[in-house]
Amino acid sequence: MTHTDSGPPAHVIRLATISCVVLAAIAIVGTGAAGAPGIGALLVAGLALGALNHLATDRLYRTGLPFGATSGLRIVVLTILVLGAFVLTGPEHVWPFVLGLGIAQLTLAFSAAYVATRK
Repeated sequence: MTHTDSGPPAHVIRLATISCVVLAAIAIVGTGAAGAPGIGALLVAGLALGALNHLATDRLYRTGLPFGATSGLRIVVLTILVLGAFVLTGPEHVWPFVLGLGIAQLTLAFSAAYVATRK
C-alpha cells in the first residue's frame, strides 16, 4: 500500500527536533552539574540519533514506500545502534543512550499530538 499525501507536516518534525535539541542542552547542563557528564553524553547521543530518526521518518514516508516497511527498517537500524552502544559501553552504562532514544521518539509523538489538537 502506498500513499499520496506528503507525510508528517514539516512543522511536526521541526518541533520534535527542536524539542530534542532543548532536551539535549538541559541534559548536558544537568548531568554536568551533577558530576555525571558521561551519562549526559550518552543521553545526548540517544537524543541526537532519535532526532535523526524523525528526519528519516519524514524522508522515507515521502518515497511512497509502505509505511510499515520503512518503520521496520528504522526499527532495525535503531536496534543495531542500541546493540552497538551496548557493546561499546557495557550493560551498566547503555541505559542513558536508550533513554535518549526513547525520549526522542516521545517528542515526535507529543509534537504530532500537539499540532493535531491545535487545529
